[in-house]
Amino acid sequence: MLILTATICLLSDPVTVDCRTEAMRIETDPRECLALVAPVEAMLVEQAGDLPVIYVKAACKLGVLS
Repeated sequence: MLILTATICLLSDPVTVDCRTEAMRIETDPRECLALVAPVEAMLVEQAGDLPVIYVKAACKLGVLS
């Protein structure tokens, strides 16, 4: 099983960077998971609104959700 995870770090004020990592979805096909990486990154940046994005990364990882 592949878990599509995403991390985004936003500059919420001049000295604080808030980072969040989430499991976005579960995929069984590696190609389908990899095809979602770029759209997920773009969606996260779009949802950040006016907050500066310091870091954003989506990746497909092997594992299970607990």
